[in-house]
Amino acid sequence: MITAARQTSLVTCLGISIITGSATACEIVLTEPVLQLAYPAAKSAAFYLQIDNPCPGEERLIAIDSTLAMMSELHETRENDQGVVSMIPIKSGLEIPPESTMRLEPGGRHGMLMGLNLPAGTDTIDIELTFETSGPMTLNAPIRFLRK
Repeated sequence: MITAARQTSLVTCLGISIITGSATACEIVLTEPVLQLAYPAAKSAAFYLQIDNPCPGEERLIAIDSTLAMMSELHETRENDQGVVSMIPIKSGLEIPPESTMRLEPGGRHGMLMGLNLPAGTDTIDIELTFETSGPMTLNAPIRFLRK
């Protein structure tokens, strides 16, 4: 049997107010986005950011996309026993556990935009991230070049 005090803490954890009867949405937070190109005319680029899931439930990043790329994928960098590094596409998406932070970063999990068609002088790009529960979220990421 759940006591009234226990029920209150369970409901509060779910983001529901007993007093008003309203629900509050728990939202994924996206910070520090950047699209990194090797040089300005590059046709592929890596996408990095931090994803915070303050919610009590698991979330999953299932896709990334941009209208300026012909193809977009989630990747993970792996090194084999011989020291050969390769990027492996992640078809099942990336799990973001409850109340946790996940980084897409160099040398690890990241997004790849391929077949880029960036207009000259472009210094930011809109990227859409699609989450299993939260749905699509679009953000504007600055573009960084390793070489000019």
